[in-house]
Amino acid sequence: MRIKIVIPLILTALVAVLFPLMIHHRAKATLSTPWISAETFVSDRGKSTPAQSKESKSVPQKKSAPEIQAASDASNNQDEEDYVDQRVSELHDLAMTDDPDSLATITLELDSREPQIRQAALAATIQFGSRDAIPALQNTLQHTGDPQEKINLQKAIDFLALPSMSEIANRNY
Repeated sequence: MRIKIVIPLILTALVAVLFPLMIHHRAKATLSTPWISAETFVSDRGKSTPAQSKESKSVPQKKSAPEIQAASDASNNQDEEDYVDQRVSELHDLAMTDDPDSLATITLELDSREPQIRQAALAATIQFGSRDAIPALQNTLQHTGDPQEKINLQKAIDFLALPSMSEIANRNY
């Protein structure tokens, strides 16, 4: 065959194969957490800015007892923020697996004392996409006092209770 025919034919075949894959990937990403934005879970806390890094290189001076206590409290707060950020990251990683133990770990964090960890656990539960999480979500819904958190939990329950595309397709046949 001529090269004028072969090259457009190959390009058309590539587009025909890659286009549906891109659409499927984008649809899956947008459907995973429709009402909770990613900015809710991503935190810039704990990361130093260039101005902060310059300040940290200054020569240390003698500190009084209240200053030492304040520095200790700041260090403890930084450690706690680092823990929260690390746990949020771990929950997002667990959401990408199909392991039932991962779902159990995620649902345990729905009752965390840290609001950011609870939000990350909710997003990870939705991302995991298993109806097995509905009882844990309902249990958390019953003892949560925050109205916005209750709304998000109910939306997650409703979302997970929806039939899957394969279930819909099987009903039509």
